[in-house]
Amino acid sequence: MGSSVLELVEESGALNSRIFSRSRLLILSILDELPENDSATFREMKPALHLNEGVLYTNLEVLKQFGYVKEQKVKFNKKKMTAYSITRSGKEALRSLEQWLAKWLRRGTNEGKTK
Repeated sequence: MGSSVLELVEESGALNSRIFSRSRLLILSILDELPENDSATFREMKPALHLNEGVLYTNLEVLKQFGYVKEQKVKFNKKKMTAYSITRSGKEALRSLEQWLAKWLRRGTNEGKTK
């Protein structure tokens, strides 16, 4: 086994494996794309992410427990809604995962060239 693989394995221990879920990555990614101090409602995220209500709600709750997402009550067209935004911790966890995945992808590319 190459040293690059062993380094990736070691670095992966620093990642939060609880966000290795398609739904959670989609939620964090869509919230991360929002302008600073902006948020998205459940109603906005559901069709954009193509997740059913149960999956979206459950994963938002988990991300809130991790401290990666926060919720706030907002009024929109005189209706009370819950809006969600990514926290600094959520951004940091997402960046760490993105950096690790980029290394992992580069490793695959580099190995293909040497074989």
